[in-house]
Amino acid sequence: MYRTFRVPLVGVILGLGACAGVAPSARPSASANVDEAAVNALYAELDKGSQRFEAGLELGRHGDS
Repeated sequence: MYRTFRVPLVGVILGLGACAGVAPSARPSASANVDEAAVNALYAELDKGSQRFEAGLELGRHGDS
């Protein structure tokens, strides 16, 4: 009975060991070169989309679709 558990157990242990042995790669910081105008434009588009969503949601609540 113990032989049937040995092969999967060894596989799991080897898999965990392989994952634990891989070091994460160092990535450069993405916040070094931030285009503030592009970020502000994205937030403006998000605000417009949120307002459209809220207006549509309000129309849907009142039965006007």
